Amino acid sequence: MRICKRDRVSRSNRDSLKRWTFRRGDEVVRAYPFASALQPQLAGKFCDECMQPLPKTITPASNRVHLRAHSQGAITIRCPNCPFVNYCSLKCQKIYSEYHDAVECAMLREFVPEVPDVTFRLFAKLLYKTHGREFSEFSENLFTGERRTFQDLLDHREDIKESPVVHTRFRTYLAFVLHTFPDNLKPDPDRALRVFGRMIINRFSVQSLYLEPIGEALYIGPSIHDHSCSPDAGFVFDGALLSIRAGRDLVVTDPRQIYICYIDILQTLEDRQSFLKEHYFFRCACPYCTDEQHLINRISAVKESIRDSLRGALTACVHGENESDAVQLDSVYQRARSLIEQDDSDEIALGKESTLKFWKIDALAVAFECAERLPHRRQTEAFKIGLRLLANFKLTYGECRPCVSVLCFRLAVIASEVLSKGNEQNEHELCQIIKDACTRLLATHGKDHPLTRRADCLAQQWPGSRSIIRSFVSHHTSNTTSTH
Repeated sequence: MRICKRDRVSRSNRDSLKRWTFRRGDEVVRAYPFASALQPQLAGKFCDECMQPLPKTITPASNRVHLRAHSQGAITIRCPNCPFVNYCSLKCQKIYSEYHDAVECAMLREFVPEVPDVTFRLFAKLLYKTHGREFSEFSENLFTGERRTFQDLLDHREDIKESPVVHTRFRTYLAFVLHTFPDNLKPDPDRALRVFGRMIINRFSVQSLYLEPIGEALYIGPSIHDHSCSPDAGFVFDGALLSIRAGRDLVVTDPRQIYICYIDILQTLEDRQSFLKEHYFFRCACPYCTDEQHLINRISAVKESIRDSLRGALTACVHGENESDAVQLDSVYQRARSLIEQDDSDEIALGKESTLKFWKIDALAVAFECAERLPHRRQTEAFKIGLRLLANFKLTYGECRPCVSVLCFRLAVIASEVLSKGNEQNEHELCQIIKDACTRLLATHGKDHPLTRRADCLAQQWPGSRSIIRSFVSHHTSNTTSTH
């Protein structure tokens, strides 16, 4: 774990007065999960252990001859007994198969032909991992040197018992665990509730490089960070590896003073508060939630049915049986673009200034996702819509958020494609987009993240954006060694 230089402001009572300084972009914590589970719908696309993308080649775990033939390159090792679990290497197979062979494989086969719930998979894994041991035995050290254990995580048992929805979910999970776990591993109901509560309150949604949810995981150290709709830090993943980075300059005496965001803030104030209360059992009192006149709370919530419909249509196209079907993608794109253009025309006709609308931001996002996947629209419509979406993201999420950086990178990839075709007229603007992506990714993802390295490769191709990573890292490193 890398942290910034800490300051001792006084020799007396120095332990309670130590301060840790983080500049924007500094890594607060880097951690592997205590336990994780892949979305079962993504079986065969990501490794169940490290959650890195899998190559296309599938190698049955029992086929040693075929396996050896691929030992020098990327392989996928599939569990021969169930359709859900795959590994990217023998190392990952060895780590994960202890649990999978003992409990999970037989348990998952009970679901066939249905697909198991990812949260249930995480719950079962946590029960297995903590069985017969004290919660305090599982620990991580925070950047302050403080030891945080699984026992320290809140479980909100009483709140769960009073929530019909959440408690019913727990009882359903427990019933299936008691039905499928071996007799020597069946958990005590009260202990199971304590595990369930810690999981529900503290889990992270693991995301792909493009911020699509691919699984769930529990991290003991990072779970110390509470929620704010206006967070101090953002988090990203490289497989299951979690990295939290400061989104602004910070001086803290306790990790609990650094807040992250648990939810997508593009919701009404009422919906945000309702979701947090229902799922995390607290009411947010951040600046966004205490100021009803804040920009995020003045975004129009009309036409929410359109928003849901567009999201559903995009999901069906991108992750459905006919994945990335060009005809369906184009149909969804045309629908989203038509709604956007109609609303633009209405605002012009009424003489109104353009106003932010939740559904319209989503419509722009859907139109971009579709157009980016369509070769005949990628370098024209996708690029224009993406720039407009980026402007909306900066207004709503802020400048130093992972979603803004990832969108910048996707636009930089398109910009590089346009430049490669000899578009000299807009070369400066296109190079600036690539440079902007590099700068933002350094702050939100760090120089070693796969997306940042890809952005660096793009920057090296074009004179107008070359060497931005090296110069930024040199300048940033020299600044972070100073004492505040």
